[in-house]
Amino acid sequence: MTPQQIDFAVIHASQLVRVGEGSSGPRRGSEQGQLDIVDDGALVASGGVIRTVGTTSDIVRQHDLTQARVIDARGRVVIPGLVDAHTHPVFAGSRHKEYAERLGGASMADVAARGGGIWWSVQRTRETREDDLRQLLARHFDDILRSGTTTIEAKSGYGQTTETELAHLRLIDEVAGTTPLRVVPTFLGAHIVPREQPSAAAYVDVIIGEMLPRVKEQGIARFCDTSCGDGFPPALAERVVRAAADAGLRGRVHADGGTVTGGWELANRCGAASADHLTALNREQIAGVGAHDTVAVLLPMAELYYLWPRADARAFIDTGVPVAIATDFCSSIHAPSLLQAMTMAGPWFRMTPAEVISAVTVNAAHSLGVLDQVGTLDPGKSADLLVTNVEDYRMLVFRSGTPLIDKIVVAGQEVDGLGG
Repeated sequence: MTPQQIDFAVIHASQLVRVGEGSSGPRRGSEQGQLDIVDDGALVASGGVIRTVGTTSDIVRQHDLTQARVIDARGRVVIPGLVDAHTHPVFAGSRHKEYAERLGGASMADVAARGGGIWWSVQRTRETREDDLRQLLARHFDDILRSGTTTIEAKSGYGQTTETELAHLRLIDEVAGTTPLRVVPTFLGAHIVPREQPSAAAYVDVIIGEMLPRVKEQGIARFCDTSCGDGFPPALAERVVRAAADAGLRGRVHADGGTVTGGWELANRCGAASADHLTALNREQIAGVGAHDTVAVLLPMAELYYLWPRADARAFIDTGVPVAIATDFCSSIHAPSLLQAMTMAGPWFRMTPAEVISAVTVNAAHSLGVLDQVGTLDPGKSADLLVTNVEDYRMLVFRSGTPLIDKIVVAGQEVDGLGG
């Protein structure tokens, strides 16, 4: 096959939502609510890479499709494959019992005092055989992919020792090689302070002096995530973020979830790729930090589970901050479907359908450093896309409770089996 021989095509999409990049890469401010859309749209690809996008009449006139696998998307919207910028998929055990307790009025402190919370997940995950973790992770990846997400960030963080964190990153890398899902691994050493550590400061010394050099040597992780709060005050969190940068791993920060921790300001000051949660910040605090390159990753499913106030998405957008939406799929939040999070994010955050779609495509891809590969349906990028069963993109946020995906395509290859 020559580089330009067309082997895959989509034609007659009622709307081909290219999304398109913003003027600075991500879509921010008013750009977040704008989408590049082609009516009666089409695209062609070769070798899994998009070559041309346009109207069906133009594409059919310009290209020979006789040797191509052609999807007729008549009456359907085509969008980029979804990008989930925040997941914790390597875990064992389910915290559904404590979720029921929380719904019954228990506080997170109550749950932790009874042995629940993240530490419970760390213990269960440490106790689980590697082969069993591998099978669980493969199942999680499959659930995520079949719900319409084609690229994810996958964190470690339920090991909290050097050897378990390295093992979990290795599992992410191994299982990623068995799935069409595009996986961006993240090292999350500073998730919580393990109970065997005498203090947060002592554990940060271990992260910086022992874990990060080994993670760098392993060469799997592309980011280093750090909690700011939950045991790691800003000064300690900043030590980790800056040491990670020295090791070639750009930072991500769990920040300002439930209470103001200083994480958003820290993430921007240190040039982190993202800060995630951000529920406790008000409009003045957001405007005070201003617009930097750090993406605000908002997690509506986490806000429901933890019973936190909702993040002020509108303040971030008005300030010119690129906003992404993610699932926070983890041991406490069994929500693999980013599509479901989209239908919730619209009314929950008062975001328009266009803003939501930008949040789960171009902006999420930018935060993961893969916007040159995915996140928009533009020539030169991977042919990762969803053929939905709606005829107008706004229905993707309007409709819920019914399947919304007709076909999932990764690098020009259709994925068998659906959920959505």
